[in-house]
Amino acid sequence: MGSAIFKTYFHLILAFLMLTPGLLGAKEPPPELNFSRTQMLMGHIPVTIEVAAPTPLAERVLWAMETSFSLAKQLEARWSEWNPQSEISCLNRNAGGTPCQLSPETMALLLRAIEITKKSQGAFDIRFASTTAAGRKGAIQLNWEASTATLSHPQTRIGLGGIAKGAIVDAMAEHLSQQGFDQFLINAGGDLLARGGPWPVALAIPNPRNDRITPTLSLTDQAMATSGNAEQGVHIKDPRTGKGVKLAGSVTVLAPRLEEADAWATAAWVWGKKHCEIIQAASNLQLQITWLSPQGKSHPCQSGHPSGASL
Repeated sequence: MGSAIFKTYFHLILAFLMLTPGLLGAKEPPPELNFSRTQMLMGHIPVTIEVAAPTPLAERVLWAMETSFSLAKQLEARWSEWNPQSEISCLNRNAGGTPCQLSPETMALLLRAIEITKKSQGAFDIRFASTTAAGRKGAIQLNWEASTATLSHPQTRIGLGGIAKGAIVDAMAEHLSQQGFDQFLINAGGDLLARGGPWPVALAIPNPRNDRITPTLSLTDQAMATSGNAEQGVHIKDPRTGKGVKLAGSVTVLAPRLEEADAWATAAWVWGKKHCEIIQAASNLQLQITWLSPQGKSHPCQSGHPSGASL
């Protein structure tokens, strides 16, 4: 009997120790911190990466952020029309002439841009940089076997300003995910990509006479891009006419990836608030489109909100 009592007490004590890890020398999980780094990319845009991770991973987090910035600079060097050595500058220089050798990433981005042009009925078009109607209609010819492209018309000029920023941030996010991080926010001049969450964010009221912001929003596993004239004046052109789009307020688009949100926000701005249902139907994506007036009043394009986000 004494042996049975001993065994009973032994099992009770063992169970107590297993339920109390501190007594066995185990430690509580290390606290998480938000690690943050900011660099200027794409000419003049401050890009901030914020990663939530346990404190012992600090060195690994910092390495992942720095290599994400390096990746962004490599893509920017290929895609900036302001860089004379970029692949896009080669296409513009050789318009109407010889093809340019392009990286697989540039070929794929051009193809996606062409597809969005078709879906948006020309409201988004990287040929907006052309100064003539003929140039804006010139073909972008892709040769996949040779990995080259040609602008068929000598007056065609392209610019990736409406899609490259989103594509670069998406690539940065993919790199961070590959390093094992699933809780981070990338802020590229107010355009955002969240993984994990919820991340508290806000929109600037599109009124240059004040610096008000909206109430705090929640962003989880979504990207958010905004187009408007409040900060830079009339700078977005309607590719179909070559004229600047003169509207008040701003439009914000939420999408799974920032490249999609970036391009479709441009298209939505060109179409205007009265036609936002065209963008909803054309994108084949679960977009959330919200217009914001200079007074701060929001006008959703549709009722309901995609999972993981609220506006």
